[in-house]
Amino acid sequence: MICHNVLAVLGTNDRETQAVIASASELAEEAHGTLTLAALAGESWWTRCLFALALGAGAYAPKEDLTTLAERHVARAAEFVPTGVSVTTMVVTNARRLVESGHYDLLVIGAKQAARRRLARLPIPALVVPAAGGGGRFERSSSPAPEPSYSSE
Repeated sequence: MICHNVLAVLGTNDRETQAVIASASELAEEAHGTLTLAALAGESWWTRCLFALALGAGAYAPKEDLTTLAERHVARAAEFVPTGVSVTTMVVTNARRLVESGHYDLLVIGAKQAARRRLARLPIPALVVPAAGGGGRFERSSSPAPEPSYSSE
């Protein structure tokens, strides 16, 4: 499958973001296409609520809002795209509208982001990328569990 216009939606998990960028960059580079990195501003209602509560309580006095933080995140992510790939960055509040715009051939999204969104009725195919290196609660260890030792005291 050749994808000339790849859309990568970035989450807040660093490992997942790295894996999404690596996969999306590779696909765009192979097809000599373009890559669009999109960060979500105000990712969820829960994030917005916590942010508002922290501001109201005076516990957190940020100099920037969620949109500015997302802009910095996507700009930093663009630094890891290989130089041969044409990349565009943007911050959106609704990724579905971007996907349904008809400008993209493939959506690359992390597994945690995909779990929060309905991907069944998208007009384009989606590549769900697991976070590199795992690190989750259910990660299997690479070595077998140690044998229990019994003492005869």
